[in-house]
Amino acid sequence: AAVAWEKTKQLATKAFKDRDWNTALRLYGQALEEGEGVADPTQVATLLSNRALVRAKLDDWQGSLQDALDATSCDPAWPKGWLRRATAELRLNRYREALGSLKCGVACPGSKALSELLPLITECEAALYNERDSEAPDSAAGRIERFKGDGNTCFGQGNYGHAILFYTRALYHRAMMEGTDEAIVLSNRAGAFLGLALAA
Repeated sequence: AAVAWEKTKQLATKAFKDRDWNTALRLYGQALEEGEGVADPTQVATLLSNRALVRAKLDDWQGSLQDALDATSCDPAWPKGWLRRATAELRLNRYREALGSLKCGVACPGSKALSELLPLITECEAALYNERDSEAPDSAAGRIERFKGDGNTCFGQGNYGHAILFYTRALYHRAMMEGTDEAIVLSNRAGAFLGLALAA
């Protein structure tokens, strides 16, 4: 049975690469059924994450979110699940939930999805700022100071993924930064990337 689900996954991946979304969707579902009780949690999370991406290609954001929720429940340390989850939450205008998913994604050990999470962090900050999110200051200057401070605190605690998230949120407002602020935040974020790489 282990061989069957893996072969089906390969067929699903080929269909995805061929942009045959409906076939990929069906085959990832079939692989999930064939792998039930055989595939380990990370393998199941991978299948769910891949199917979430296919659903996104079909603009089925609710279905994508459900698969991503299942993927993060199955293996909370699988960063692609958090990536898919945050993407679906953003498309469904659930910005605060997306921020929570992004925090979980950047906290995954050795997160290989970090480069894909960065634009989502920026998009999320833009949406939260435009909606005057009540959990952060209204002004860009206030948000910069808050997120720099939060990033510095996380960095000092060795929580480099969260530091990167806060520095990235501060950098969204870089046009409002004064003097050397932008260079300092970029340098701090680079240090957090280095800390994350060394911890992996």
